[in-house]
Amino acid sequence: MHDRILIYGVNWLGDSIMAMPALQLWRARNPHRHVTLLTKAPLAPIWHLHEGVDEIIELAPRRAGTRQAIETLRTIQFKEVYIFPNSFRSAWIPWQASIPQRTGQPGHFRSWMLTRVVRPEKRPVHTHQAWEYLRILEMEFPPELPPPRLFIPPSLQKLLQHRIAEVPTQDAWIALIPGAARGPSKQWPAERFADVARRLTMKYRCRVLVLGTEAEYPLCAATANAIGGRAINMAGATSLRDLAVLLSLCRLTLCNDSGGMHLSSAVGTPVVAVFGMTDPAKTGPLGNNHQVIASGAAGVSRKIKRNSEKATAALAGIAADRVYEAAASIMEQPVAPA
Repeated sequence: MHDRILIYGVNWLGDSIMAMPALQLWRARNPHRHVTLLTKAPLAPIWHLHEGVDEIIELAPRRAGTRQAIETLRTIQFKEVYIFPNSFRSAWIPWQASIPQRTGQPGHFRSWMLTRVVRPEKRPVHTHQAWEYLRILEMEFPPELPPPRLFIPPSLQKLLQHRIAEVPTQDAWIALIPGAARGPSKQWPAERFADVARRLTMKYRCRVLVLGTEAEYPLCAATANAIGGRAINMAGATSLRDLAVLLSLCRLTLCNDSGGMHLSSAVGTPVVAVFGMTDPAKTGPLGNNHQVIASGAAGVSRKIKRNSEKATAALAGIAADRVYEAAASIMEQPVAPA
């Protein structure tokens, strides 16, 4: 079928969300084309909530997953593939599957496997990472990017509302995500997050969902305990899909520069995001009504080390008052009708 294309999806949650505006624009301009997404299995639940994709093929890890993906793609016989990641494997699989047209960026000794190499601009006019995916899709740039959009069924919202309704309440919920997959270099001190959240609960009578992975449970538990009785620690207790649903139920998300930040923006919940040495101009939240609190340190974007002392110091230099004032400005806004 010549109306089918394959998108080789990126490997991280935040990157996946930043790729969504490009697919939304592509879908609007090509409403009758069939889009198949190849993505790592843990990210598939998020893409099932996105209307830019018709079909999802899950990519398993290691060599077995590579062989399985090649066999599957050969069976479907795609005519063209747009490769979003820059890895060798992401070019190797479509090449081995004999997809005739293979478009992607250079790097990792893989250009010989591509039929069209999209080279980065030397002096890009658009700095945010999200624009990279429009260039790979060979699209004309619009005046501005649409925000990423995930569609949360009301039935899922009702289901998750029951999970957090330990005590009947009409109070608003806010989300707090104190961790970051990149580690300490992207984590504002958890005690300051707790301080901000505690002050918000006192002024606005809101309740707090502390969210994170199973590995971040100790961090989230300590943060919830520091906030007090109006906080619930749900670290490790949600799937990725459920995390998206919970974020959609909140008035506000307090977070670091993380995948959770981008996920919150995709479900339409405003974020207050703390940036140390990463650059919000390149990887900041997409859409309106977000607040970015940056340290002012020199941005090094995605090349930051997990345990960078400079990055940790930059984050430590951000006062809790700045984050609280940004969060309060969002809480003061009228609630949009459902």
